[in-house]
Amino acid sequence: MPTQAQRILPIGIGLLLIVATGVIHGIQTDRWGESTKVLEAARRLDQLPTEFGDWSGTASEIPEKQLKVAEAVGHYSQKFTNTKDGRELSVMILCGRPGPISVHPPTVCFVGAGWGLQTTPAPVEFESPDAGSMWKGRFARVADGVPIAIETHWGWSADGKWMALDRPRLETAQYPYLYKMYVTVPFSNASEGDVKTTTDEFMESFLPLLNEALFQNSPPDS
Repeated sequence: MPTQAQRILPIGIGLLLIVATGVIHGIQTDRWGESTKVLEAARRLDQLPTEFGDWSGTASEIPEKQLKVAEAVGHYSQKFTNTKDGRELSVMILCGRPGPISVHPPTVCFVGAGWGLQTTPAPVEFESPDAGSMWKGRFARVADGVPIAIETHWGWSADGKWMALDRPRLETAQYPYLYKMYVTVPFSNASEGDVKTTTDEFMESFLPLLNEALFQNSPPDS
């Protein structure tokens, strides 16, 4: 017949495992506060330019509720206008822990906000060999009786190589922080070629500045 100590031992081990699991999960999710690496990564967004080349930016507000749902620790949001010809596009970058930042792509959050997905998202490679790729998709809706259409590129990065990922939560779990970027061009009155030209020209100028501000001399720990 087991002694009292023998009966208590399995219970103690079980409780110890539960506590240990909770501690590990708490560390992984920053339950007791954002990690220094995440905060430092978020602060780098303040270094991003708002004026460069032929592009001039104006800050765009992101609703607090949206930031809370995304669990974003930092963000950058600008509406850019080409000073030569008036072309426009918007850029939004969120930074935070990989888990929350890896989810809620436009195919989820845009559609949830009333936008209809018009094309099957496809990965698009950038010209620069170090830039990587992003997803591209088109969305549309009707606002006050007026049809609106946009083309959005989106992707994730923690090391300067932007990625169009199939399983972003799994594929970015090793990083201490993560950035997610959206580049959106309105195209209601523009041809497909015009939209592509606008995106390509902007990204050619913006990406080197972006990657220098976010990643130079600050490689992530895996």
